[in-house]
Amino acid sequence: MFSRNSGPDRRALLATAFYILALIGLCVHLYRTPVYDMDMIGYMGNALLTNGTSADKAHELVYAEIRRLPADARDSLLGLRSGDDPSHGASRKARAAHASYFAEFLPCFAIRPVYNQLLFLISRVSGLTRATILLAVVPYFLLGVLVFYWARRYASAGFAAIFSLLLMLMPPIASLGRTTISDALSVFTAALAVYLIFEKEQDAAGIGLLLLSIFVRTDNVILASLVFAALWWMKKLKFWQTAVLGIFAATCVVFINRMAGDYGLAMLYYRNFVDTPIAPAEMVVHFSKSDYLRAFREHLPSVLGGWVLAFLLLAVIGYQRRSRLTILSAIGLAYIALHYILLPNWWERWFVVAYIPMSLSACARVNLRPVAVRPIDAVARPEIPIARIS
Repeated sequence: MFSRNSGPDRRALLATAFYILALIGLCVHLYRTPVYDMDMIGYMGNALLTNGTSADKAHELVYAEIRRLPADARDSLLGLRSGDDPSHGASRKARAAHASYFAEFLPCFAIRPVYNQLLFLISRVSGLTRATILLAVVPYFLLGVLVFYWARRYASAGFAAIFSLLLMLMPPIASLGRTTISDALSVFTAALAVYLIFEKEQDAAGIGLLLLSIFVRTDNVILASLVFAALWWMKKLKFWQTAVLGIFAATCVVFINRMAGDYGLAMLYYRNFVDTPIAPAEMVVHFSKSDYLRAFREHLPSVLGGWVLAFLLLAVIGYQRRSRLTILSAIGLAYIALHYILLPNWWERWFVVAYIPMSLSACARVNLRPVAVRPIDAVARPEIPIARIS
């Protein structure tokens, strides 16, 4: 016989099952309709290099896979599609035709060592192209599961299921599961890290995973530094611990760039804001302060016309003094600002790790499920009772 509580338990189970099945269906759709990004060629090449494959052989194998793609995607990646930017097309044609130019671009994408290694391992079973798709879809699915269980801490199962599904369908987040690059794995790793730190209070595991996320995508050093500063402010880390972790995170970036043979910030800025080079290793790049300021101004309309204001509104709606999600929303906003200052370009998928806690704060504000929310003071002074949101 069912207990008196079996009704709510059954509804929660049904809501969870509905969400997981819907998320699986969405992932199947994304798997079947990928967006083949040009960066995937650099990642595929580096994945082969991890096995000792020569650059010439990697070029042959990678472009054999590219030529089997659907016509529109294939022509775009080979620089053959009419209407594309001429400089992009010339660079893509050169890389497709000459292994040496292909090899010169590989250091630009060797700075994602964990992603490249996983790509190689999965490609041993599925092939390179399918591996890039799987490394977008699978982390997207795991991110969806994380979002749901994170929302369940603050809302009923039914509301959490609907909220999470709508969130995962939003264009900036859905693009993670469709685009064949490292962003989905990066966002999932970083989001799980902050969840462990701020929600589960598993600081050691969360900090370790956050440091690991730098090896998935070096941009995560910005997020890691902000999280360490927040933990110091919350009195969960001592100043010397914060300094050591921050220095170690920065050292990881320097180490990754050095081992990858990266061409430096000037080349990164040139590729983002000026032109796509044909032979980056043979160029001496000059990127002036005026070039930076021009790029900063030119991309501001993309920021203001993007999704960041909508997610910021959700964070304002969900604002609760001293709550963990409010802290995370503030960290997310600072991450967006610092990332844009360092690289004034705008791709929404870069900032999904900030959008998630902003959205969840609005979910928590609805508070359909009674839940204890610990204020900041309770972290430093356990004797202060946990406050319950009314």
